[in-house]
Amino acid sequence: MNIAALNPFGYEAKTKNGNTYKKTNNWTTGLIAASIVTETMPYVLKNPKAKLIASSFSISKMMPDIVAISSGLKMTPKLNAFAIGFGLAITFLMDIISGRLMDKAINKKRAEKADKEVELANVA
Repeated sequence: MNIAALNPFGYEAKTKNGNTYKKTNNWTTGLIAASIVTETMPYVLKNPKAKLIASSFSISKMMPDIVAISSGLKMTPKLNAFAIGFGLAITFLMDIISGRLMDKAINKKRAEKADKEVELANVA
């Protein structure tokens, strides 16, 4: 594994033809950072109104209510903790999947552009 691939801001990569281009991880990094903010804000804020607003954007705060309403189960502390953890897992998994898909599309276009630029330079 290339350790540079873990750089959240991108790194140099090579196309299949051996041309270099800047590969990006921006979407994945940005979505994960946004989720960290939305999931921690209900616990960090002190103002009750701000805490209520922040809770409406947090999947982990909504998940116990969703489980209780959809299943009709009485929420025990263990089930509540499981629902919160499940909400966090869903949030970060969806961020990683959607971020990787968007980054992959951008990287594909950048690789094609790098190959095209080298091809045009060789023709001229």
